[in-house]
Amino acid sequence: GGTLGVAATRKGRMLHLDVTDSGEALPEARRAHVFEPYANADAQRGANLGLAIARGLLRSRGGDLSYRPRKDGNVFRIVLRVATGTR
Repeated sequence: GGTLGVAATRKGRMLHLDVTDSGEALPEARRAHVFEPYANADAQRGANLGLAIARGLLRSRGGDLSYRPRKDGNVFRIVLRVATGTR
């Protein structure tokens, strides 16, 4: 149970997509390692491969993926470069 939200904001040539949830924030000890593969591996949560791969792909294209906790959940921010012009 809980809610998911998505909000988009354009800042110059970058698009910021904030994906929020109303669940429990990640424990503080896990936050610094949220994008490291296998750092937080356990049977219930997996091995962090998805977040590590997604961040690597975004960064290879000039974007990023970041995390920040909220008092009532989590926020993952996806940053994408906006294409300009047409082909």
